Amino acid sequence: WSESIRRLLIQTFKKNKIVSLPQTIYFSNTEKGKYERENTRRIYNAHSNLTIITRDPKSEEIAKELLTKARIFCMPDFVLSMKPKKSLHKNNPPEALIVLRQDNESFLSAEQRKAVSDLLPYKCIYFDTVNDTPIKEQERISVLEKCLDVFRSTDVVVTDRFHGVIFSIICCKSCVALRSIDHKLISGWHWFKDIPFVKFANDISEIKHLIEESFSIEKREIPDFNKHYFNKIPEIINWAGKNC
Repeated sequence: WSESIRRLLIQTFKKNKIVSLPQTIYFSNTEKGKYERENTRRIYNAHSNLTIITRDPKSEEIAKELLTKARIFCMPDFVLSMKPKKSLHKNNPPEALIVLRQDNESFLSAEQRKAVSDLLPYKCIYFDTVNDTPIKEQERISVLEKCLDVFRSTDVVVTDRFHGVIFSIICCKSCVALRSIDHKLISGWHWFKDIPFVKFANDISEIKHLIEESFSIEKREIPDFNKHYFNKIPEIINWAGKNC
């Protein structure tokens, strides 16, 4: 639905300068995926003053292949503009927060999702960052803070959600990420590879070892994404074309 909204805005405001904030670009190699890809290409290329910010190198590559008129560059996800909300809270014994997709973007089977908790010698709590309930504007901050409180209250996060990784980073919590069906996390890992307490597992059998590695990292500092990236956007909008 988010792509439908973007298309509607681009078609409606043909003479306005439009900047689309960081997004993943992915189309499945199916008839529907090819149809949607062509729709996006046609609508975006009809706009004369469009800037697309992708949030991973693969999405940037796809955008540059599809969109011949838009200005395109790459930035991290905007949620990383939040100030770190570090917590010194530790559970004894440690607790793991399991944040796994259960939709068609999941790379794991139902059996593999269940096996994640079976592999770990910790109390495991299942949680999801997706909230299907409509949230009123005045409630948004409190809903977000409650979600972050869940991350702060745990010791390690195991997730295949992009924002599961990002919330872990904001809360300075150990995290082991698993891939999703698309390139969202694999390519998006570009931004996280130098954060030592965040690990990427190629298989669920690696999770326990990577958690132990992450627990051994005492220094919990994260890059200043505002300084390195987001504060530069006003300038870059007038000079696009930088690579990730």
